[in-house]
Amino acid sequence: MDFSYNHDLTVRNREAFIYKGRIAENSVRSEILESWQRSKAAKIDPRMAALPLPIPEEVATQAVTEDWIYQRDLAHDNVFDFYKLISSTQSAYFITDDNLTIVIQRGNEALLRQLNAINLCIGCNLYESNIGTNAGSLAKSTGKQSFVIGAEHYIDALQDYFSTAFCNYDDKGNFLCIGLLVCKLDNFTPFQFEILKYYSISAVSQVNLKLRELELGITNELLSLSVDQRNKGLILVDERGIILRTNQWLVNAFALDERSMHRKSLDQVFPELLKVFQQTLATGKPSQLQEIEITSQGSMHKAFFADSLPIYKDDRIVGIAISIEDSRSVHKMINQVTHSSAYFTFADLIGSSSAFTAAKSISEDAAQSISNVLITGESGTGKELFAQSIHNASKRRKGPFVSINCAAIPRELIASELFGYVEGAFTGARKSGAPGKFELADKGTIFLDEIGEMPLEMQSVLLRVLEERMITRVGGSKPIPVDVKVITATNKNLLESIKAKEFRLDLYYRLNVIKIDIPPLRQRPEDIPLLVEHFVAQFNVILHKNIANVTPEVMELLQNYPWPGNVRELRNVIERSMNICRTNELVIENIPKEIMSKNFSSLVSDNAPSEVYKDKILQEFTEKVNEKNKILELMNRYAGNKSRVAKDLGISRTTLYRKLDEMESSLKP
Repeated sequence: MDFSYNHDLTVRNREAFIYKGRIAENSVRSEILESWQRSKAAKIDPRMAALPLPIPEEVATQAVTEDWIYQRDLAHDNVFDFYKLISSTQSAYFITDDNLTIVIQRGNEALLRQLNAINLCIGCNLYESNIGTNAGSLAKSTGKQSFVIGAEHYIDALQDYFSTAFCNYDDKGNFLCIGLLVCKLDNFTPFQFEILKYYSISAVSQVNLKLRELELGITNELLSLSVDQRNKGLILVDERGIILRTNQWLVNAFALDERSMHRKSLDQVFPELLKVFQQTLATGKPSQLQEIEITSQGSMHKAFFADSLPIYKDDRIVGIAISIEDSRSVHKMINQVTHSSAYFTFADLIGSSSAFTAAKSISEDAAQSISNVLITGESGTGKELFAQSIHNASKRRKGPFVSINCAAIPRELIASELFGYVEGAFTGARKSGAPGKFELADKGTIFLDEIGEMPLEMQSVLLRVLEERMITRVGGSKPIPVDVKVITATNKNLLESIKAKEFRLDLYYRLNVIKIDIPPLRQRPEDIPLLVEHFVAQFNVILHKNIANVTPEVMELLQNYPWPGNVRELRNVIERSMNICRTNELVIENIPKEIMSKNFSSLVSDNAPSEVYKDKILQEFTEKVNEKNKILELMNRYAGNKSRVAKDLGISRTTLYRKLDEMESSLKP
C-alpha cells in the first residue's frame, strides 16, 4: 500500500479545488479526488470545524445486536487484545451499524475526548454526503479497506487526523458494519493501517473458524427465534459446559450481568442445570420438562422447568441448548392443553325465577371476594357452570381454572392428584415428579366437585392447605406456597355427613364461607321455556336442524314434568327429541315416552320428591294432558264453537273459557 503523502502539497491542492475546482495534475489519489467532487456536489461545507450533531447515543446503540455480541465473544481474546493495542498506540476505534452510524467507540481516552469534541462519536454518521471525504464512506463504497490522510479529508475538522476503515460481512456475504481506526496525523505510521488489516483478517477468521467448529447445528433462523423469546431463557454451551450465549430473558430473570456469564462454566453460573447438561451429554438425547429449582437474586428459590437439546456435528455432540421456563408459564400451558379453563360466564346462566336470580346474585358477589365458596344443589343443576362464572368474573380470570371431581379419583391417588408428588414417591412415579392440581391452579381457581366424597383422612390435609396456603408434595418435605381461590360443590347434605362422622365440621366451616344454593329445575318451571329456547338454538347448530317452534303441548309437558335430572336431563330430552324431529316444529310425538310414563318414577334420584308425591304429580299431569287434548280435539271438530264443545264436555261455557285462558297462559314465557 502506497502511503506517500506530501502534506503541504495536499493542502494546496485541496484549497485550489475548493476555490477553483481544479488541482495540479496527478498529485491527488483518484479515489480522493472523486470523493472531493462528490462532496462538493453535495454542498458539504469544507470549513466545518466540527461534524454535524450526532443522533442520541441511546438511539444509536439500539443497533448493537445479540449477533454482534455473540461473534465478539467467540473472538473474545482477539477483540480485547486489539482494544488494548489501539489504546497503547494513541489511536481510537469506531464501529458503525449498516447505515454507517457509529454505535461503539474504544481506544485512547485522551484522543476520544478530542474526537468527541468535534462530534466524531457514537451517533455520528460517516456517509460522504454528511461529512465529506472519509475512510468509512470510501470503504463502504469500494468494499475494500480504505484510508484518508490529513488534508485528504474534505472538511477542516478532520485535517489533523489519519483514518483507515474496513468492511465487515456476515457468513452470507451481507454487509454488517464499518470498522474505523483514527489517530493524530503526527502519530501516523503505516503500522496503523497494517494493524487494522491484521485485526480484520484475524478477528473474522477466528469467528468463522469457531462458528464452523461449534456450529451447533442451529440455523440462524432457529437461533434468532430461540434467543429472542421473551417467555423463556436460553443458554448455549459447548461440550465442555462453557457458556457461549444467553438471551435477555435470562439476564432479566436472574438480575445477572450478561458479560459475567459468557465464557464461564455452567456450574459457576447455574449449578442447578449441571445435572440436565450431564444427562443430555451422556445419553445424547433431548430431555423435556425437568423440574428444577434455581436460586434467584441471591437467596430466593424458584421453580423452573428445563428442556435440553444436544447439538451434533459429524455424529459428535459439539454443544447443548438448554432452555428454562418459569413453572407458572408451564402450568398455564398444561392447563390450556388439558382444557383446564373456564368457558362459562354469568351471561350463560339462564333463568329469571326468583330462586335462580338470588343464587346468581350471591355468585356475582362471591366473584369479587377472596373467601371460599360452597355450591350446593342436586345433580344436574349446573354447579360447575356457576363455579366457572365466578372465576371468569373475578380478578383471577386470566389465571387457570382447574376442576377435579373428588368422587372420580381412586382413594389412594387423591393426595398425589391434589398435591403432586416428588421423584420416587411411589412405584410408577415420573422421574421428575409432577405438580398437583393445587400447583396447576396457582394464581387461579380450583373447583373441588363432590367434596362430600373426599376421604376423611384427606379432609384434614385439605384443611391445613386452606389455613396455611401451602402444599407439600407426596414423598416430599418442602412446603410450596399456592395462591388459589377454592370453590367446592356437593349434592349431599354435609350436615348429615357430619352427624354420620363422614365429614369434618371444621372443614365445613372453612369451606362454607359463601354458600350458594342452586334450586332444582322443578322449583323454577317458569325458567323452562327460556332453557328450551336456548337448547333448541344450540342443537339447531350442532345437529344441522332448523326447528323454529315448540308446540304448546310440548311446552306444557316439559313445564309439568318434575325433572329429577334437572337441567342436564332437560338438555338430554331436547337433544333426543330434535334428533328424531323431521319438521321445523317440535311436537309431542318427538318427546321420549318415559317423560309421560308412570315408570319415570323409577329413574329419579334420591333427592327427588317422595313416591307418593311423584304419583300425585303424574296423576294430575296425566289428567291435565288428557283434558287439554280433548278440548283441542273438540274445538277442532266444531270449528271453534265453544257452546258445542262445552256441551260435549259436560261443563259450562264459563268453565270452558277459564280452561282455555289457562291453556293460553301456560304458553307465555
